[in-house]
Amino acid sequence: MRAWRTLDFKPAPPGWRVIYLNPGDREVLPMAGWLVQDSYLLDLATTEEHEDDTTERRVIAAVCTDAEGWTVRAVDDDEDHLWTVLAPGEPEPTQDEEAAERARRAEPGTDR
Repeated sequence: MRAWRTLDFKPAPPGWRVIYLNPGDREVLPMAGWLVQDSYLLDLATTEEHEDDTTERRVIAAVCTDAEGWTVRAVDDDEDHLWTVLAPGEPEPTQDEEAAERARRAEPGTDR
């Protein structure tokens, strides 16, 4: 399985937000910043880490919540519920946009 190792963290200025669509509600969290990460292979049976010839680097938004002991984590750790990242001053999606996104996700064969 491909996993990610964090190399660096860059804090986000105030106003960045992450929106998750959970069953029955919308959760808006302040974005902590961006993680710089490299990929590696993780053997799930032994939990051994292996370097990969096709190592990838990514920069991904991160959140930090008390539900996880204030650990900074990549937003795609909960990718089934992740909807969008909003910049400072960017308006939150409307209820109609949320309903349309929920309907799209409910369609067979749709990712997220």
